[in-house]
Amino acid sequence: MRKKSILAIFLITILLLAGCGLSREASVSDGPTQTKPIINETVRTEQKADSNKVPEPAQSAGKDLAGSSTNEPKSETPAAGQSGSGEKVRLVVTRDYGKVIIFNQWVPAQQQDALNLTIAHLDVKTSYGGSFINSINGLESGYTGKIGKREKSDWFFYFNGVLAGTGAGDIKVKNGDVVWWDYHDWGAAPFTPAMIGAFPHPFTKGVILAYSSSAQGAASRLVTGLGKQGIKQVQLQEVTNEVINKRQRPVILLGLCEEIIALPAIKALNSNPQRTGLFCGFTDSGFKLLNVAMQEGRAVKGGGSACIEATASGMGDANPLWLVIAEDERGLERAVNYLSQGSINPDCAWGVLLEPQGLTPLPLP
Repeated sequence: MRKKSILAIFLITILLLAGCGLSREASVSDGPTQTKPIINETVRTEQKADSNKVPEPAQSAGKDLAGSSTNEPKSETPAAGQSGSGEKVRLVVTRDYGKVIIFNQWVPAQQQDALNLTIAHLDVKTSYGGSFINSINGLESGYTGKIGKREKSDWFFYFNGVLAGTGAGDIKVKNGDVVWWDYHDWGAAPFTPAMIGAFPHPFTKGVILAYSSSAQGAASRLVTGLGKQGIKQVQLQEVTNEVINKRQRPVILLGLCEEIIALPAIKALNSNPQRTGLFCGFTDSGFKLLNVAMQEGRAVKGGGSACIEATASGMGDANPLWLVIAEDERGLERAVNYLSQGSINPDCAWGVLLEPQGLTPLPLP
């Protein structure tokens, strides 16, 4: 009898302990679960935005440099290798060197590669097993025009300001990146290796600011302006041929035209615009502006002007070269102010001439 009583007490104890465990499990599963609906609502809001507007990204593209970018961060950047729901990538689709804007938005990154990011927001047709974009929103790669005057037009893919050296499907995007597609004909410069429209890229991880002898003061002011865009790692030094030709990181050359045209490195760049993709040349008397066929369209000789453009050693060059060249001190100040304000319109993405009367996008039509 006593054994039966002990057994009964033991069974009751086990049941009570099991009940407590079930109660604790229920209390965990019944907790708040509002995170997912909030995230989804935010994504839908971004996708409905006007394609010609660029909403502010949730985090700073230059956060790893402990500074602010063009847009102030609204929350902490996720740790490296993680994808937070607030991560944004700027997706831009244009034609004719940015002259026509098809899409220009900050969109959720969502751990995507550049190809699938584009497919998620535009009408895309691919070829070669899905690795090559053949058409975006009805604009197809191929030959246009009449027989004898046919031109080959394609989609060119730029990542953070540099013509990509690999397929878009091989590039994983992260917070603050800029994915840019431009549809244009091959023209006389089939590969324009770099552009300025992705600013503050490609300088978010640091830049060498090389100046000509009379531009040292302007260079110091530009350091402050770059800092406002989240670019904190700036190395100042006087320009040399080696700085231009053997770049260890991206380089901005800031200088007066009369002081830099004698450099062999600049002479080489001037002599072959078809390879460099530069649509503004430098002469003793000023600037010569080029059109898409690399033909001279206009000479600029007035004071107070400056030209900003970019080039690189080839596709996928991690250390491109920006040329910020002015005719005089007023031109230097105009260029410094332009970059310090941080906004470069898509139609100026491949270069811009700054003059007292306004700006001229490059290349010329």
